[in-house]
Amino acid sequence: MKGHTVIIETTRLTLKALTAEDWPLFYELHRNPLVTQLCFDPPSIEAMKQRFHCRLQAWNTQSTHWLCFVVNHRHSNESIGLTGFCMQDGVAEVGYMFLPSFYGQGFATESLRGLLEWARERHAIDEFLATVTKGNVASEKVLLNSGFTFHQSIANAYCIGGNLYTDHIYRLSLKAQSA
Repeated sequence: MKGHTVIIETTRLTLKALTAEDWPLFYELHRNPLVTQLCFDPPSIEAMKQRFHCRLQAWNTQSTHWLCFVVNHRHSNESIGLTGFCMQDGVAEVGYMFLPSFYGQGFATESLRGLLEWARERHAIDEFLATVTKGNVASEKVLLNSGFTFHQSIANAYCIGGNLYTDHIYRLSLKAQSA
């Protein structure tokens, strides 16, 4: 799966496979403290370039790297964030990042729902998980609004800015919904 082909469309959004031209958005999302503060320490430029180039590789359900989509607003075609997942033992770990100017408008939930539906219909993926740093209330709300349920809490699981944070693990199984 390569190229900037439209992959997923929702009411307000279009999700397209990440391409080399999307580096400025990727860079901004990984360097903006409002985006990263409850996710991770801003990576070095070299680490960021490595992450970016890994996500440009062709992807299939056996891939171990992230499948990454650029989220565009359908009306303006403006790039507003990223969403995607990484397969681990048949389960897709989802993630999303949006520019702060688009927070609170339901775009993360809408893009995640579109991604879940596409993954299920196109690739028969029906098990999903997400890890959120405790305190990232907005991200937890996105997951709950997308059908995820709280699964477990892991204390002192992740270090950001020299502080240990608790991880909240969320799960979604679409198997039960198809029976």
